Amino acid sequence: MRPIISSTWLIVQTGFERTEDTEPMLIPQEQPCGLTQTPAATREYDMQSLPIGRQIIRWGWTLSVFILLSFLVCIAFGLLLPGRFHMHEAWAPLLPGFEWLTWPGFIAGAVGSFLYGWYIAVLIVPLYCFFGRWKQS
Repeated sequence: MRPIISSTWLIVQTGFERTEDTEPMLIPQEQPCGLTQTPAATREYDMQSLPIGRQIIRWGWTLSVFILLSFLVCIAFGLLLPGRFHMHEAWAPLLPGFEWLTWPGFIAGAVGSFLYGWYIAVLIVPLYCFFGRWKQS
């Protein structure tokens, strides 16, 4: 990847004279997983980015809470609307131990939903970082 080139015009005023510096400034383009592309095509670790372990934790919590909230919304949806609109048929094959309108089934569904978020994060973040390291042409 080529770095973004930004022409910075510095106007320096000394007395009545004005001079302009037209030297281009190279700005490294951000890469996934804490890598930056420098003009010399070498990769450096960007200290402001998170390491892969921290990214897995961030994405694990994000996805887990999202899927858990989706599960809870579907349960509430099923309680409020008639039987033909229920979504529990979609959750049952994906969540072992889930049974409609039982406390053990509800807890099993909530725990399973939460764990699916971590499962996705543990697989996706390393794959994203691995494939993000390749140079794009």
